[in-house]
Amino acid sequence: MSPTDSPLCPPPRGDVNFWARYRVYMESAEWQAKRRRVLGRAHYLCEGCGTRKAEHVHHLTYVHFGNEFLWELVAVCEPCHERLHGRPIGARPRTGSNSLRVSRA
Repeated sequence: MSPTDSPLCPPPRGDVNFWARYRVYMESAEWQAKRRRVLGRAHYLCEGCGTRKAEHVHHLTYVHFGNEFLWELVAVCEPCHERLHGRPIGARPRTGSNSLRVSRA
């Protein structure tokens, strides 16, 4: 099984084309609609801690990036999103990390 076959496939590291597509997709009407569906599914409650308002949508996998199943996305608050990435949101990933740079959407 290759790493891209993994159900928890991280985004490709160093793939400039992926990151360009990522930025465009995050601004698209398609992503914004999907994001609203995920937040609505969770009733805007963080699916990580269950106590704070969810304001972010986190990809559990990038296998279907751009055509995600809704179950591949979770609604999270900023503290839980930072915990998932192991760094503040918007900060650059640590060297060797599989985390991605995410802006608050």
